[in-house]
Amino acid sequence: GKKEKRWSSISRKLEIYSLKEGDLLIGMDGSKVGKNWSVVKKNDLPALLGQRVCCIRAKEKINQQFLSYLFGTIKFRKYVEIVKTGTSIPHISKKQIEDFSIPLPTLYEQKKIVKILSQIDLNIDSLSHEIRKLHNLKKAISSDLISGRKRVNI
Repeated sequence: GKKEKRWSSISRKLEIYSLKEGDLLIGMDGSKVGKNWSVVKKNDLPALLGQRVCCIRAKEKINQQFLSYLFGTIKFRKYVEIVKTGTSIPHISKKQIEDFSIPLPTLYEQKKIVKILSQIDLNIDSLSHEIRKLHNLKKAISSDLISGRKRVNI
């Protein structure tokens, strides 16, 4: 069987690698560099930061969710395309991520932007759920129709 590594407690040495809810993680290697990022959710914890993954945590006057949206933009992807190194396995450095120019509106504006984008995300999630339901319905109906279990009156 497959073994999992777990720590009974986080030592002071490991504490600096301990992730928090809302942390933004950016993969620094691979074919999807600049496109592979994730936000740490409560049910992901406890977790430690791994190698070749950058953790971004907002400082004062910066909204963490705003940062997550910012690093998910086409602007960041284009930036990574310009600065990444390596041919077979592209990668970016911590310094290159730090050098990414960030437009920083006021905290109030950041919160408004997050509110708008979060509402759009909720709508996307809802529509995605409906689309999955329709795909499942189509599979069930097409299976019945094609197999002859159900007939269509012409």
